[in-house]
Amino acid sequence: MNKLRNCLLHYSGYIIGIHILFISPVESANISTSLDFSSDIQISLLRQQNTKTIESQLGWKGFFSLYRMFPDRPDNYDEEFPYSIVYLEPIGNSLNIYNSYVKKPLGQLAGCNTHYCDRAKASLIGRLNFKEQGNQWIVTEASGQTRILFDNARCEIYRKSKTLICKGFYKVENYPMTPVPAIYKFVNDGSTPF
Repeated sequence: MNKLRNCLLHYSGYIIGIHILFISPVESANISTSLDFSSDIQISLLRQQNTKTIESQLGWKGFFSLYRMFPDRPDNYDEEFPYSIVYLEPIGNSLNIYNSYVKKPLGQLAGCNTHYCDRAKASLIGRLNFKEQGNQWIVTEASGQTRILFDNARCEIYRKSKTLICKGFYKVENYPMTPVPAIYKFVNDGSTPF
């Protein structure tokens, strides 16, 4: 009986030893392999997080005055009165541009002394897709009404003043072969509710 018990103890010790020496490393190898795979995913996610997007660089959305300037014709620019008031919404490397409208022309905020009073986001008028190039953002694709304004424009972001300035060429519909140099400036004066 003692021999049988000793034999079983040695045998179970032998099984445990084999398990620790051979099976455990295989399991840990499988775990490390899966960790290597997951670390590849984590590295990919970190690269995506560290990659700048127009959304991460702008850091804001809301109503903006859009000024359109023509360097060749300075008389066509008035910084006091914007060309339009639009709503900007960055998503990834795209910038959605919406029309805006006055909800209540003489409504509850009638005395706020700003052209953003009672503004609301209207329909999507265009989308700009960007790629980063140095400290500038190049418009790779412009769709909708923004197509004639921003195709291949170069943009810079001024975060402190919440301003986006794009330089490109305005393609006049009647004369598409002779584009006019243009500067588009989106400015937020701080009255936009974020």
